Amino acid sequence: MTKKISVLATLCLLLGCLAACGDSTGTSGGHDPESGESSSSNGVGGSSSSGGSGNGASSVSYGSEGWSMDIRFAFEGDRYLVTIAQAYPIVGNDEDNHVLTLVRGNRSEDCVVSGNDVSWRVVEREGRALRSEYGFGTLTAAEEAFVRDTLRLPVVDGVYLRLFAEGDELPAALVGGDSSSLSGTWYATQCAVRDGALDCDHARLTAGYGPDTTASASYVFSDRSMSVTAVVGVNRNDAFAFRPFDSWFMEILYSALSGYYSWLEELLSPAELFGDDAEDVAEAAADLGVSVLSRTENAQTFVLGGREYRMVVDSARETLNEKGTGFEMVVGVEVSSGGVACRYAGWENETVDRESCKAENIGLFDGYTTKDDDGSTVFYAESMVRDNAEEFLACIKSIAPQDVSPAPAGAVAPPPARDGRAKASLRKSRSLGLSFFHALIPDP
Repeated sequence: MTKKISVLATLCLLLGCLAACGDSTGTSGGHDPESGESSSSNGVGGSSSSGGSGNGASSVSYGSEGWSMDIRFAFEGDRYLVTIAQAYPIVGNDEDNHVLTLVRGNRSEDCVVSGNDVSWRVVEREGRALRSEYGFGTLTAAEEAFVRDTLRLPVVDGVYLRLFAEGDELPAALVGGDSSSLSGTWYATQCAVRDGALDCDHARLTAGYGPDTTASASYVFSDRSMSVTAVVGVNRNDAFAFRPFDSWFMEILYSALSGYYSWLEELLSPAELFGDDAEDVAEAAADLGVSVLSRTENAQTFVLGGREYRMVVDSARETLNEKGTGFEMVVGVEVSSGGVACRYAGWENETVDRESCKAENIGLFDGYTTKDDDGSTVFYAESMVRDNAEEFLACIKSIAPQDVSPAPAGAVAPPPARDGRAKASLRKSRSLGLSFFHALIPDP
């Protein structure tokens, strides 16, 4: 799979603030069969963290009341924008020692299939206390000029708010309010506080994404709550460059033609044609003895097991759904060899929400099966897919080289982590946006 371009470490220094925004893989979520915990669901619920207190008061129990999270995607011209909004109840503010205690809820919302029953399940578990130290400082004349003129953020009386959450290496600097009260609206400066001075380096923020990358966050404090709204913008072409022959689809195809038919059975969906997995595709090609003879934007000819193949992508469309909570994809692909053409055609909606969690869609659901809390087997629906995967697989088997079925000795077997939950290519194409959010509001 693609090696994610991660700037979390530097962004945590630049914009280190309060709590995690959820699963970095994107808007899909649900019960984690490995950990038994819940992750963010469809951009509106839950968090992957279990309950507990972060301030030493382990006997205190918190619910999810007052906590919320929402993620939205949008296009504005050539910009791809990801917005996350969160609200946290404030359960303590020690003004003498400048210690703030908030609660991050732990709520999961999932579409669950048990037999022929389909239900939207909302589960609330114990919340988690988040402890942050805060204080006020005064900007130097040069720092104030930088914040006003370069960052274009408001400054009141030269004051900045120093916010130091557990887990941060350095406190974050916010501006826009005054030192007489924490209440009001404050804005992240993309600067940390080091030895009493602002440490600002926009180059670190945009590393790997281009100089036109933007990231902002605003905080609204009241006596009882804190709300955060963060927006990340990148060039649309950076986020949605379509390179089908560097996608995970090619790993799946190469593996299937080498005898790993389970890859197609378990992993194939339209989403796998999107995203950029060039490094791992090249590694898989080398492991399986694939030689690429020619390539254009929509066609590739390659040799595997002494047999020549040609793959053509004749349709590929990816659009936002009406709510802006996820994407829909339509693809058409043909793989041919020796006069036999195998066609794959499919549609996918990466979001299953309360409205689409219905029995009439049970034949479209894609997700994973796991054991529920009571030991029963249930299926968690993560997306909806309509395709001809079975027909395509049967055709691929008919053109696979006979001497590589079963799989050739020495070939690398598919790692067990690559299962039906992955939808890796699609989610990684969004990760450059969601990664910023982990930095804007990282987990203390």
